[in-house]
Amino acid sequence: MNGRALHFYLAGINNQNFLMRDKETGTWWQQITGKAIYGPLGGAALDLVLSDELTFGQWRSESPSGQVLAPVVKYVKEYDPNWEPDVAKLPVVVSFPGTELKSRDVVVGLTIDGVARAYPWETFAKQSPVLDRVNGTPLLLVLGPDGKSFRVFIARLQPRQRHPPGLADGGFPAGHPHRGEVRDAPHVGQRPSHAWSCARSKESDQCDCAALAALAK
Repeated sequence: MNGRALHFYLAGINNQNFLMRDKETGTWWQQITGKAIYGPLGGAALDLVLSDELTFGQWRSESPSGQVLAPVVKYVKEYDPNWEPDVAKLPVVVSFPGTELKSRDVVVGLTIDGVARAYPWETFAKQSPVLDRVNGTPLLLVLGPDGKSFRVFIARLQPRQRHPPGLADGGFPAGHPHRGEVRDAPHVGQRPSHAWSCARSKESDQCDCAALAALAK
């Protein structure tokens, strides 16, 4: 934060999303937004970093030589193996009466320059790939071959091009659609801008990063 390294630890849970505190100032931060909600740094926000949250199988297929962090043996017993089932029994603090959405329904949520949109998971999974436009930005939402991971791309290769080649009719480009790679001429090897991605947990009805993603222009 402003050139200062902060060290965080789990401090609490709010609506199934953890709250963290930094050891340097004691400020409380919200995990899903990266914003400081209480303390000396209240109102500040951490910078978002582009990253993938994929199932291990999907990641391994894309990065066969990648490395995985091993658990720290002395802390393994401190993790609750029944965390997900137990949390799923807790009441939620938001509901949507009069709508088709249930309180624990998973959505793919994104925000572009203050304009937000959500895509119900079940609908998205059946209709993928999905082409949409949010706040003037053309988007491509693609479900991974594992049926759990997904990525959102800014569907633009050139400033005035509406959709990448092969996507004008809602189809995949030849090659690797989940990675956004185009193998059709004349844009072989190019990719739409990778906005963000996530993986739906098999054990959980929640997707940690599905509620918010700030997309680069």
